Amino acid sequence: MVASALMLGLMLFIGIIVFRPPDASCADDAAQAASGNDTDLQAALDAWTRMWAEVDKEGLSALDPNLRVAGARFAGDTCGMRYRRLYRGVDHAIREQLAIAAFANDPDTKQRILRQSLSEASNAQIRARIAVELARVAARRGDSVAAEAALRQAAEQALPPPCEADIHYLQGRIALHRGNPRAALEALAAAAALDPGYWNAWRDQIPALIRLLREPGIRPADCLDRTRRLIRALGLLPQLADDTRQFSMLALSLERHDPHRSATLLALGLTWSWAGQEQYARGVLFRALEAPEALPNVCERAIRSRVTAALEGT
Repeated sequence: MVASALMLGLMLFIGIIVFRPPDASCADDAAQAASGNDTDLQAALDAWTRMWAEVDKEGLSALDPNLRVAGARFAGDTCGMRYRRLYRGVDHAIREQLAIAAFANDPDTKQRILRQSLSEASNAQIRARIAVELARVAARRGDSVAAEAALRQAAEQALPPPCEADIHYLQGRIALHRGNPRAALEALAAAAALDPGYWNAWRDQIPALIRLLREPGIRPADCLDRTRRLIRALGLLPQLADDTRQFSMLALSLERHDPHRSATLLALGLTWSWAGQEQYARGVLFRALEAPEALPNVCERAIRSRVTAALEGT
């Protein structure tokens, strides 16, 4: 019931944005892009317009019609958390060890049990999945070297797509930790392509995209593309949510990611609206209009046109 209400509210909110015609300055920018043979910019403008038009026509499912998978949990860093059936056929003793490791609060204990399970498991795919879990624990401890070593071991075996997605996801997390948002975004996008319902893979693209939007001298085409991907990632998450609390937590985390650019504030305003905080969302959207124009003109105009439309309709 909550998910249905959230979806309806979100569609109405985005519909407000879609119906606003582009202002003259945006049309001028598009014409200049076409006449100047800037094919990248024209393609980015077309993709931006097409995204909103498709959402208006088909709802959020237009963003990814194959997002949901029957019987799957969409949260969780490893495929065993998201797809329980993928661990069928595991030896009883190994399964028991993995359960103990899952409930252990101490990372050292987790790693010790997982290494023991890794050495004792006879099935190569199960060993690969245990290696992914070891990589996850190591990555959370900030031990990128150990995490990468475990991921290399996991990659030696053919895995089901959701489990292969874990490898890319953790590579993306490591790249984010090392301050490489380009590599992080590439890896996280690969994870989401293999497992379209992977909440964490979509969620963690958001800080990578925000960091890339802060790059000095960003090209207009890249600005539009990254902002579109930012909105798309955020728009996919309501389809995977069980309740609105996830959005409140997401919005709070976004507040820490440079809430001074119009692109970030548009995303933040949408997220607060989806979390049911309409009044606060409105204040954030006003901040987007007041933010310094730090992005290329054509990108700023496209973003601010959407913000203005949202404010007029809320």
